[in-house]
Amino acid sequence: MSKFSGDLQEVAIGRETTRGTAVPPTYGLKWTDLSVVDKIMAAIDESRSGTIADSRSTNVVGTFAEGELAGPVHDRSIGLLLYSLMGTVASAVVETTAYEHTITLQEGNQHQSLTIAKKDANGGQDHNLAVVSSMEVSVETDKMVMFNAAFRSKARKSTTIGTFTVTIATPAVATLTAHGLATGDAVVLSTTGALPTGLTAGTTYFVIKIDADTFNLATTLANALANTKIATSGSQSGTHTLVLSYRYITYATENMFLPQHASFKLASVQSGLDAAGAINVRSAKLKLEENAEDDRSLGATAQTDIINKQFSGTLDIEFVLSADTYITALLAGTAYAARLDITNTDVTIGASTNPRLRFDLYRVQLQDAPPAYAKGDLTIQTLSFKIHYSEADSVMLKAYVRNLATGY
Repeated sequence: MSKFSGDLQEVAIGRETTRGTAVPPTYGLKWTDLSVVDKIMAAIDESRSGTIADSRSTNVVGTFAEGELAGPVHDRSIGLLLYSLMGTVASAVVETTAYEHTITLQEGNQHQSLTIAKKDANGGQDHNLAVVSSMEVSVETDKMVMFNAAFRSKARKSTTIGTFTVTIATPAVATLTAHGLATGDAVVLSTTGALPTGLTAGTTYFVIKIDADTFNLATTLANALANTKIATSGSQSGTHTLVLSYRYITYATENMFLPQHASFKLASVQSGLDAAGAINVRSAKLKLEENAEDDRSLGATAQTDIINKQFSGTLDIEFVLSADTYITALLAGTAYAARLDITNTDVTIGASTNPRLRFDLYRVQLQDAPPAYAKGDLTIQTLSFKIHYSEADSVMLKAYVRNLATGY
C-alpha cells in the first residue's frame, strides 16, 4: 500500500437513477476541505460476572458514512448538490447551449440521492445512497464564493462488481448484467480457473463501456479513451470475477464566482425584488438544512434508506451600520423577501448569458441584529434572518443555476 498526502485524494459525485444503486461520477469536485468517513453503530456487552472490567466486546450493529465537501462554488456541480439538498429541479433553455435550472424544495422525505466516489493512491470506493443534509454558501469580500456541504450515506460499497463472462474474440466482449461501470474505470480480474490469452489475473485493466450489460477492456487508461480494445485467444475455464479498483474521475469545464459578482436585495415581497436596489453588504452566509436521518430495519447493518425531515434555513448578512432601520424591523417583526444573486459577468456562455447562482427567499424575518462596536474601527452590524414558508406564494425558497449543463 502506498503512502500519500491528502492533496492526492479525489472525490466526485453522480446522480443515482435508482435510489441507493451506485453510479459512475458525473462531476469531479475541486475541494479545499474533504471528509468522507465510514462509521459504525456499536452495541457494547457490559454484562457482569465477577470482574471490574467495564465491558466484554463491541458488536457492530450498524454502518454508515458521513462527511463534508467544501470548496469554491462551480456553476455546474453546485446544481447537483443543491438538487440533492432540495429535491426538485426543472431545466429550461435560456438560449442555445445555455440553460437555467430552477431548484425548488420538494415536499417529501426522499430528496435526490447521489453516489460519492473517492480515489486515492491505493484505489477507490463508492459511497452510495448519499444525501446532502446541509449546505452553506458564503460570500465574503476577500474570498472566492465558497460552499460547504455535509452529507450522509451508506458505508463504502464492496468493490466486487460480480462474476462475468468474456468472449474469445477480437475484440473481447465481457458481459456482466447491470455492471454500473463507465469508460475509464479501472478494474482487476480474478478467476477460479484460467482467463483467455490476453487477460491476466491481478492486472489492472480499464473499461470501455458498450452498454449497461457489456464492455470491452483496455490495457491503459489512454487506450480506453482511444477505444483501443484487448483481443483474446486460446481457451478459458472457471468462474471469472471483476473488482473495481477505482473510478475514472473527470473535471468538467466550470466557471467560478468572485465576491464582486454578488449582490443582495430586500423587498417587501418576492415580486418586488427585480426592481429593488442592491444593498451594500460585506458578507452573506446562507445555510440550508434538511435534517437527514437513517431509516433502519432489523436484519441488516446498512440503512434501508436515508430520509430528510424538517427543512430549515438561515441567512446572515454583515454590513457597516449607518442607521437603526433593521433594529426597528427586528422589534416590529417585519417580514421581507430576500435575494442573494451571484452572476459572473466576466464570462459569457451561449451568446449573451452569464453563469449564475441565485437564491430567492420568499419570506425572511430578523432574529437578531447586533451591532459590533469596536474602538477605532467601523461598527459592523450582523443581520440574522430566519427563512420562512410564504403562505402568499406557497413556497419557501428557490435556487436558480445558469450554466452549460443540459440537465441533472
